[in-house]
Amino acid sequence: METRTYNVYKIDELPKEAKEKAIENWRNNDDYPWSDDNANSLKAFCQHFSLDMPNFEYGYRSFIDSSDVIIDLKDFAPLTEDSLSGYCADIALIKAITANGSVNEAFKAWLKHCEDDYNACREDDYIIETMQGNDYDFTLEGEID
Repeated sequence: METRTYNVYKIDELPKEAKEKAIENWRNNDDYPWSDDNANSLKAFCQHFSLDMPNFEYGYRSFIDSSDVIIDLKDFAPLTEDSLSGYCADIALIKAITANGSVNEAFKAWLKHCEDDYNACREDDYIIETMQGNDYDFTLEGEID
């Protein structure tokens, strides 16, 4: 057996190159944390209006199946911020559908919300805040210990 001793550092204690490496490692290896919540929001929207769940993707490639359906909101229960999943992505869907009843516009608004949030979660400041909030330790090589 061999015992090794080495120092660990908080993200703010790392030299610049190690900090950049830690951030890049995180960006390349961490999953977007809100994907399930976003999908549940879209699913609740589709269920509310008896729509099929569209195919979608966001992140490196973004698309959502379009729909030419126009909803007559009088035929459905009123939508409030608590009507769907309770997640913030609901707001984009609700605002878009109440504007003109266009499902396609609602889907596009939801996708834009998802893309914007996905990109925000990949920014240095967000990553550093997550590392600090979870009290991660790093080696001088920028690896999580």
